[in-house]
Amino acid sequence: MLGTLFCCFSVLYMSFIRPNFVYVTQLLMVITFVFSLKFGYCSGLYSFLSFSFSLDSMSTNLIILSFWCSLLMILGSFYISKKKLDEMLFLISVVILMIILFLSFLMTNLLMFYICFELSLVPTFYLIMKWGYQPERIQASLYMLLYTICASLSLLITMVEMNNHLISLSMVFSFEPKTGYYVHSGYAIFLMLAFFVKMPLYFTHLWLPKAHVEAPVAGSMVLAGVLLKLGSYGLIRVMSFCYLFMYKYSEVFMSVSLVGGVLTSMICVVQSDLKSLIAYSSIGHMGVLTGGILSMSWFGIVGAVIMMVAHGLCSSGMFFLSNTYYQNSKSRSVLMNKGVLHAFPFMVMFSFLVFSCNMSAPPSINLAGELILCMGILSFSYVSAIPVALMTLLSGGYSMYLYVLSSHGNTVKMFGSWKQLKNYDIFCIALHFLPIWGIILNLKMYI
Repeated sequence: MLGTLFCCFSVLYMSFIRPNFVYVTQLLMVITFVFSLKFGYCSGLYSFLSFSFSLDSMSTNLIILSFWCSLLMILGSFYISKKKLDEMLFLISVVILMIILFLSFLMTNLLMFYICFELSLVPTFYLIMKWGYQPERIQASLYMLLYTICASLSLLITMVEMNNHLISLSMVFSFEPKTGYYVHSGYAIFLMLAFFVKMPLYFTHLWLPKAHVEAPVAGSMVLAGVLLKLGSYGLIRVMSFCYLFMYKYSEVFMSVSLVGGVLTSMICVVQSDLKSLIAYSSIGHMGVLTGGILSMSWFGIVGAVIMMVAHGLCSSGMFFLSNTYYQNSKSRSVLMNKGVLHAFPFMVMFSFLVFSCNMSAPPSINLAGELILCMGILSFSYVSAIPVALMTLLSGGYSMYLYVLSSHGNTVKMFGSWKQLKNYDIFCIALHFLPIWGIILNLKMYI
């Protein structure tokens, strides 16, 4: 673990002394593969690295996802290097965010996790404000800060009360079900609220489409890829603190998450903005994921962990594709990005691969994640099969709608010819969908 931390700070040092995208990308690839070989087959039980740090299969997979998404962020932002848009500051921001996420998934203490949880907002806020496209990025950044910080204050107050009542803040020993008896229902709702906003749960999601629309491609990729997973990860970790509350009111939250997922999926069908469509798609998928966690079953938790990794890679790839469209057409409108098949056949193949993963087509890991999640949700209530089936149908509908509308039709002449993909663009897209197909061959690492 110390070796991994040393490598992370080496990347940060490299960003200072020689801000070269190629060197930093190579170092990140080395770190990712070394960490995967060292801890990639961590069992479901905790592996204690020190008094404050530990690993299990969930945190290991999310740490690898954080490293991978950091690599993809840099590959997807080579235009910053070409246009000389403060590439050193960009690399430093990405690496600092990566280190914060790495520490977040290692923490065993709820207070230390809360600190890293909030610190992750700082480089994200800077990425949106510095490299965002339009003046509305100020409003989007403030929305994100206000929603997440206000909800997180309730988490801080709850932790103070738990400490006053001599309840351990350790997220390791909290997995004993009896700890749920010590958290009052009034505290439990505040404990969960911060993670519901971060995921986000329906009714607390208004900040996410705004942040995605105004963020640069790197900001959108890390938001969808990793930062939303912090909320899911935190909810799983504090689940036993709120055991009685969740057992009593899980029907309410399950209904909100599943019905909210259906509503956001319906919004996707009529959406014309590429980034807004992908953002609402993320909210719909996170609704199913929340339902799996709230089922409090083994299938629900395992399916949620698989879905975190699958959605992190798939949504990041979709945002990268939307940015590629935007770089050529200078528009995020689906109607302005038609006829790519005539202008750029190679791009259509990549679009099909990524969009098919979003609709959970085999052999993607999304299929395994959704099937296991459905088993967990149906074990909670058979009535939930109705919204789950609707979400599955709508997800396939808007994914095919997005693919067909962008690929076919007449190219808009006013934008001229499309630029060819660079090698690093092809490499970035390949690094999105190849893990989605490859991981399904070894699902044992999630169990």
